[in-house]
Amino acid sequence: QYVSGDREEYPLPYDWYKHMLRPAPQVNHSLSVAGGSEHFKGRISMRYQDQDGIIPNTNSKINEIRANTDLKVSNRLNFSGDVNYRNVNSLQPQNITEIFRLMLQNSIFTVPKYSDGQYGAGPQGNNPLLLAEMGGTDKVSNDFINGNLKGTIELLKGLKFTTQIGALVTNG
Repeated sequence: QYVSGDREEYPLPYDWYKHMLRPAPQVNHSLSVAGGSEHFKGRISMRYQDQDGIIPNTNSKINEIRANTDLKVSNRLNFSGDVNYRNVNSLQPQNITEIFRLMLQNSIFTVPKYSDGQYGAGPQGNNPLLLAEMGGTDKVSNDFINGNLKGTIELLKGLKFTTQIGALVTNG
């Protein structure tokens, strides 16, 4: 099968995708509470998500809370409001696009990682696995707040006036 029986010394073509890509498990939890009456309805929900990426050193965590309300002041006047807060924490290797480019362009005869832990180097000295595992990481945290308010009044039977305002505020 191999010239000397040693795949590291006399490698056959390596499938970079097989060595780089991995399953990306995801955990998602949510909790919602809703209730109300004929004149008021409300709902609050919370969500947590944790997902690993398909290459080493990639991950995303999301924490989110949302509240919705509907208020019927009278048969002619209604208000509603919605506010959503989301925090996203991401981890990824530095220069992640270069890692994917090298997966496509690197020599198929480059050993991704030797059994002693050293990384192989392609003809240009590149190794996408080395960049993903040892090239450093970027950690990014972003907060998003989105809110909407809406009011509707029935001016005449069959004629309604609705106004709405919304805003999105981010730190990233």
